[in-house]
Amino acid sequence: MTDELLRGIAAQVANMAKTEMRTKHELRGILAIYNEGEGVHRLRLIERDLAEHMGEGWVGNPAAKEMAFSIMRYANQAMPCDAFIFASVADFYEGTAAMAALTRAEQEKWGHDREQAVAQGLMTKAEGLVVLVQTPDRVLVYKQRAWPKRGLSLGEPEIMIGPLENISDDSQLKVFGKAPLTEADLVAMRTRLTRPREDTQ
Repeated sequence: MTDELLRGIAAQVANMAKTEMRTKHELRGILAIYNEGEGVHRLRLIERDLAEHMGEGWVGNPAAKEMAFSIMRYANQAMPCDAFIFASVADFYEGTAAMAALTRAEQEKWGHDREQAVAQGLMTKAEGLVVLVQTPDRVLVYKQRAWPKRGLSLGEPEIMIGPLENISDDSQLKVFGKAPLTEADLVAMRTRLTRPREDTQ
């Protein structure tokens, strides 16, 4: 799959996301697949089912997100697609001049506690649009500053293309290249997701 095609797929899904931000003033998450000769197909029914069973904010719930992407991995094992695409709003962090003045070791330390780094003036935090396009051997990451509640996207997107290994194997978002899932795995995840919290008092 060429860089040009990956960029085109990302741009198409980014436009879907921007349309939702303009019309709904929010973005709950977009799931889509691409197959040669068929183009991009948005998985609206799956998006709706995830919202109904895991809540409208499932993208921000780590357990629900793990379940959602495990379902996608399981489905992809049975009916492989040429590319899987996910779009959502995410927090963007950037170092300030104060961060640049620190040593490399200090920067790495603050990088593990970004919220505290923001509080200390070492980083800035803003919302942005992220589109992730995965194929069996490559990944594209599209990032663009956005203001979903106002329906705005700001500036030019930043696009990075590389091997699939750029997504770590323990990432919830990885659909290709991970160990096969069984139905029992999904049942176990569903059990963890729906298990009531223990009373800690």
